[in-house]
Amino acid sequence: MEIVQSEIEKFVEEEYFYHYFQPICSLKGGEKEGIEALLRAKVGTPDKIFEEAKKTKRLYQLDTRSICKALSTYDSSGYFKKDDLLFLNVLPSTIVHSNFPCFIRKLLNEHMLPYQQIVFELNETEQTFGSEQSDLLKERITFLKDCGFLIAIDDIGTGWSSLSTLIDFEPHFAKLDLYFSRDLSVSKKKQMMIKAISEYCRNNSIQLILEGIEKDEDLLMAKTLGIEFGQGYLLGKPKLL
Repeated sequence: MEIVQSEIEKFVEEEYFYHYFQPICSLKGGEKEGIEALLRAKVGTPDKIFEEAKKTKRLYQLDTRSICKALSTYDSSGYFKKDDLLFLNVLPSTIVHSNFPCFIRKLLNEHMLPYQQIVFELNETEQTFGSEQSDLLKERITFLKDCGFLIAIDDIGTGWSSLSTLIDFEPHFAKLDLYFSRDLSVSKKKQMMIKAISEYCRNNSIQLILEGIEKDEDLLMAKTLGIEFGQGYLLGKPKLL
């Protein structure tokens, strides 16, 4: 069943969505270091839902409500007590929205959460901003860091997440798109690119995460290349808590 435009307002207001959680693991020791919240619904794919929300100007509401619901689900599960990092996807347009600072202050005031364990992961689904919005995005990312949150850039290598975002936003984590994990064991060019990115990240205190790991041979190569963390079906599938 697909969600249609006329239903999106009720979908957002009534929060007809939930979250799966997928582990992010240390490639050195294999233990789980974090977990990413992934929006799911019985109607439509996440991309379709966000597309319809954008058409009806409900994108900010959907994104912030998703953040709150993921936090609530995760907190009630007791995982925060285990020192895991929680990765929460957030759209750049949400971060630059005029109400976003108030939303964050409300989170800080109303919830006793370990914010140093919360990672805001900038989602790659939107187009690159103009210079004025990019400057505002930088300011808001600094604001989030000052509040104690961590920052990740999602899907480095695709979408708006070019390598320049590593320089401009100085994130704590960089997530390499699953493009790099596919056939990594046999692609010398991908190995060379990852080595270069990995060296930059090490020199600038950015922890690298490789997404989409599904094969043992690609996992072994990722370890050989010195990538700190990995995510993918081989390491753990998304599931309900």
